[in-house]
Order: sequence, then structure tokens, then C-alpha cells
Amino acid sequence: MDFLSRRRFLQTASLGTLGLKVNQVTPGIPLFAEAHERPRSHSLLIWEEEPQRRIFPQSLSLFKSQVQIHLEGCSGERLTAQLGLRSEKGIDQIKVHLNPWHSPRGTRSFEPDSVKPRLVGLIPCPELGMMTPDPLEDREAFDLEPRQTLSLWLDLAIPSHLDAGRYESTLELHSGKEMLASVPIQVDVVPAALPAPPRFDFHLSIWQDAAAVARYHRVETWSRGHWELIEAYARNLAAHGQKTITVPVVEDPWASQTAYPHPSMIVWQYPGEWDIKQSKKFRFDYTIFDRYIETFRNEGIEIINCFSPTHWGPFAYFDEKARKTRYHRYEVGDEWYAAAWNQFLPDLAEHLKRRGWLEQSYLAMDEAPASVMERVWAILRKYSSDLKIHLAGGGGQYGQEAEDLCYYYFSLFEDKPEFPKPDPEQRRQSGKRTTFYVCTGPAHPNTFLYSPAYGARQLPWLVWKLGYDGFLRWAYNSWPDRLWERPNYQWGSGDMFLVYPGKHGPLDSQRWQLLFAGIQDYQCLKILESRLAERAQEKGSLEWVRTCRSRLTEAVALATTDEDPFINSEESNIQKARRQVNRLLRELS
Repeated sequence: MDFLSRRRFLQTASLGTLGLKVNQVTPGIPLFAEAHERPRSHSLLIWEEEPQRRIFPQSLSLFKSQVQIHLEGCSGERLTAQLGLRSEKGIDQIKVHLNPWHSPRGTRSFEPDSVKPRLVGLIPCPELGMMTPDPLEDREAFDLEPRQTLSLWLDLAIPSHLDAGRYESTLELHSGKEMLASVPIQVDVVPAALPAPPRFDFHLSIWQDAAAVARYHRVETWSRGHWELIEAYARNLAAHGQKTITVPVVEDPWASQTAYPHPSMIVWQYPGEWDIKQSKKFRFDYTIFDRYIETFRNEGIEIINCFSPTHWGPFAYFDEKARKTRYHRYEVGDEWYAAAWNQFLPDLAEHLKRRGWLEQSYLAMDEAPASVMERVWAILRKYSSDLKIHLAGGGGQYGQEAEDLCYYYFSLFEDKPEFPKPDPEQRRQSGKRTTFYVCTGPAHPNTFLYSPAYGARQLPWLVWKLGYDGFLRWAYNSWPDRLWERPNYQWGSGDMFLVYPGKHGPLDSQRWQLLFAGIQDYQCLKILESRLAERAQEKGSLEWVRTCRSRLTEAVALATTDEDPFINSEESNIQKARRQVNRLLRELS
């Protein structure tokens, strides 16, 4: 479904009240109505809601009687606020205007476009039986339907040059020439600065699907239009701290588990039908491979994950004589496999070396069983000793040897896990990276459409608490065919994507933005830990540092609790924990 078709669908399926089943949606209730004449109403109910709480079409204010946005963060940080809007009679063509900022002591202030307002759209969630808020859409103006709550999502970018202190402005909502509301905004800038997201310490690895971009945007794969879109998606990933590039080096490494193949970015060429005794005749075309990597590297994303020596489907190569793709089914690790990969691996390593990319490159494998790793490990180490290994799940004893290991989150809490639990600190001392991942489970913490929203922000805090280096999620944009009608395929709704296909590139989701908020929290924890280590070296500071560390531990425990973060409170535990971190940053400045 294209952008306009999606709009028409949402206009007939957007009531989305609590308890309303997807197949009972009342037609004709538009999500963002087209402008039309109706009596104007000044009765606008507006309230602030924490971004960790979803606002549904029938949501009402629970706590605040007077709205005022108060945010705090570091310079260079991107903050988020959320407003609920509701009217009994409806209001046409609402526009958002931000007044100039007042800065302390006449210092430099926010840029005029520092606040980006977006509307939160709805998407069906079969597991919840209702329309669920998630996609974030840019709109110059919007209409508020009678007795239908809308969520206004506000992203605020603190400039990297900004001095610490309080900055104030007002956000105005207008309909025509009339002002509907004026919302005060206060931003307290903490005396600390975040680097640009590509330089974050947090290792974020969200696997991409380049072919899905072409399919959903209806452009030819690897055409000019496709490459322009890939650039837009790469920029979006970089802006959220992405570290890795997902590069299929064989055809369809996941055997079309998302209903569609991931095409190889390296063309395996052979002059005729493959003869195992003449395997040296294989040649490799890196044209697409090089351009894709360059596109991501231009955005600051540099780690190359080559999928996959343990591919799940048949082996494919291009028969130059017959001018067609042929398929050969071998067992991973058998003589046919060895013959092909013994030619490819040294060629790949040499190519990466010539391009200056070898140090950032990994042979990547997804949940490869120990029995498979036992068959291929010797081949990989013999013919590509310069290439590191990335292993996501599985692997048995070989997981401990992989330079980049991603462990399944569920297994961290099992008494007898299938694969041995890693020691992140021990591996770190050996120059190895250790992350964890969630996929089809658990429901929380996770990024499903039906997962509690705060879980997305909680995941990076759990990375910190458990001493890991980062987080992996298997699908950035593997959209199912009927995304806007049924956002799932074989797994839970939202499992296969964190962004939506917009008109000219990605539309962010609430889940994607909350995950990034947690990653920024993690970076602040790194800054705080560094300051504590420095202060501990000062004479007479040891006891005070010990007290600060205790407060930090309390904050992390609060942010990672399994308890409902909104019980009898308008502020989540994560928000309370982050405020504690900010206080410590001020005290240590």
C-alpha cells in the first residue's frame, strides 16, 4: 500500500477506541481530517503526557489541570514531549507556532527550528484489538475531530554549543487567526555535552532490508530512485546512533523468512554451470556492495556485517554463459560449500583490505546451531583469518570465540541456558564486543506495537545494568505486505520494523524514538561514570564519590524495575531515574 492508499485506509479505520476490535472499526472517521466547514470551538482540552505513555483516540488527561512542558537534558541531546489534544466540537486547521527563546544572561540560544512537531498516527494492532498510536507524521496543519484525542509529539534538539542554564519559550496552537492555547516550555540544559549519535559508545545494531525499501516505494532495485531512498534511510539510522551495515553477500541468506529475499550485494559469477573441480573460476562483482557501504559510511556508520557464511537457503550464482541465476543446494560445511567459500573468502578479504574496510568487517551469522558452527569454523578461520566473526545467538562454544557476540536476552535469566552465558567484562578485556538482542520475545521489554511503550527506552538501561556493550534488533524495515492493515507476518505486530515507509523516506515511530531516548540516557551514564572516576582521584573525595555511585545505582535499579512505572504517578520510573542522573551531572560539573 502506497502513501496515499495508506491515508485512505487510515481515514476509514482510525476510531481506535480502547476495546474496539480492528474488524469492528467504524468507517468514515478520519485520523487527520481534511479541512471542511464546521462551527469553530475554543474548547480545546490540552495536557502534557510523558512520551512513555501512549495516547489513544479516547484517552483523557489523568493528572495535570494546567499544561506546562518542563524538559531537561545535555547539550547535543534530542528531547521529547507529548501533548494530548481533545475537543468536544472539533477544530479545523490547527497550526503550531514556537515563539523565540529567552536565554539566561543573553547567551546564545536555541535555533528557531529547534522544536519539530509531529502528529502520532494510528496503526492496527491485532494483539491489542485496537488501533494503536505509533507512526510520527509531519503536518503543517491538522484538524481535530469531535471527541477524538490526538497526540502531538514534540522533538526538541538542544544545540551542541548551548551553555548550561534554563531556556524558556511558548508553544502556540492557532486555528486561523485565533490562538487556541499557549503552552510554556522550560528547558534546563545540564552541564554536559553529548557527542553526535554516530560517536556514541552504545553499540546499536538494527538490521536493514534494502530490497524492502525498493518494494514499498515502488522503485526498481538499485535504480537511482532506490539509492536516493537508501541515503534517506541511512541518515535516519545514523541520527539514532546506528553502528552496523547489513550486507548480504549471498543471495537470500535468511531464506525469505519475511516473505521476500534479501538480494546479494555481491554477484557470484561463474562461466557456465558450476563444476566443483573448477571452482577457481568463480569471480565476484562488488559494485553494489561498495556503493551500499560507501552510502552508510558517508553518514558515519562503519561496521560491515557480511551475511552470511551460514545462510539458510540454497546457494545462488550467475551463470555467465547461460545468462541466468542458478541454484545449488549444498549442506553448509560440505565439500561443495568448502569449494565455493574457499574461493570467495580470500577474495573478499583482499577486496576489503584494498578499500581500507577490513578492520571494520565481520562475517555475520544469525542463530547458527553449534553443529553448523562446528562444520564451518575451521573453514572460516583458515581462509579468512583477517576477518572477524559476528554471531547473533547460537554458536555453542564458538560464541565465546567470536569477536562480536550477541546473546539472546531471555537466556540471560535461564538457570540452564542452551548456550553458555558470556562474561562481557572478560571479553571486553580481550578486545571483544558483547551485546544482547530481543526478537520474537519477550513481550516486555521489547519494541512490539503491543509492548509497554516504556520498554523501548528501558532496553539501553538494561544494557548498562548488565554490563553489556549494546543492543541488537533484527529488523529495521522488513515491512509485511499489508503493513497499514495488518502489521505482522509470522511474528508479533511491529517485530519486523521500527520505521514506516513515508513519502520520501522513513517515518519514525514512537518505539524508535523511545529506544533512541534510552540510548541517550546510556551515553549520559557513560559521561557520569567518567566524571566519577576522575573525581575519585582527587584527595578527600572518595566518600562523596561512593555516595554518588550509590545514588547512580539506585537510579539504574529504578529505571530497570519490572513494576508498572505509572502506578499513581504522572512520571515514569525511567524519567525519575534520568532526573537523578542529571542532578549528579550538575553536582559533578
